[in-house]
Amino acid sequence: MTVDKYHEEMRKAASDSGFSNENLCRGAWGLAEMKLRKSYLDGWNVIRSISR
Repeated sequence: MTVDKYHEEMRKAASDSGFSNENLCRGAWGLAEMKLRKSYLDGWNVIRSISR
């Protein structure tokens, strides 16, 4: 799933659940993305340290 498609889905889900405030949604999903990216980077660092 591309990032744009992902954002589109999230916006759709947010508007379906009554969150019309774009900034609120963006803030929440920005946070979720940061967490995802961090866990991805942590996983990558673990893999790199094992393969050393």
